[in-house]
Formats: sequence, C-alpha cells, structure tokens
Amino acid sequence: MSIWKKIIVASVLGLLLYSGIYIYAQQSDGFKFVQQAILKSHDIQQHVGNVQSVNLSLLGSYDAKQIGSDQVVTMSVEVVGTKSTRTIDVKATLKDDLWKIDNASLDGGSISLN
Repeated sequence: MSIWKKIIVASVLGLLLYSGIYIYAQQSDGFKFVQQAILKSHDIQQHVGNVQSVNLSLLGSYDAKQIGSDQVVTMSVEVVGTKSTRTIDVKATLKDDLWKIDNASLDGGSISLN
C-alpha cells in the first residue's frame, strides 16, 4: 500500500473515531444537563438572545472523568441565539446522583448557568 493510501485510510479512521466520540458525548447525561442549564440561563439569553440551539463545539473539547464516585465533565458548547452565536466552556459534576455546574465561562469571563 502506498504512503498516500495509508494517509487516506488513517484520516478516514480518525474522522470516524472523532465522529463516534462526538455523537456519544452529545448523548451523554452530562451534556444533556449542561444543555438544559444553558436553555434556562437568563445570563446566556442576555448575551445571545433567545437560545435556538445548544451543541457541543465541533472544534472544542469534551472530557468526562470518574473521580471516586463522582463524574466530572468539561466541555465547550456552541450556543446559537437570535442575537449571536457564542462558545461557552463548562465544567459540571455528578455527585450523589445530582448534577451541578462547577463553573462556566464566556469569552474568558465567568457566567452563571444557575
């Protein structure tokens, strides 16, 4: 197999792996909790207007870790509103079967999702 075929095969496999992780993350409980928090946030509405969609950022990050009995997720989320589209970085924790937002930032500044 030529080097170009190997590069193409590796690129396709990488794209499929990334797509699978993206779809899995978008269906996770952590993402769904963050999505609902964003939809209810008055601070977010002030920045983007009425929220039309909330999705994981295609070029952003997503990480889920198990720390003891707690689950911690960090993610970059793209929020599309009637005024603008913005990316929000969020960290949330599942502890004792309850999710909570640890912190969220927009343009490097803290924003409330509670």
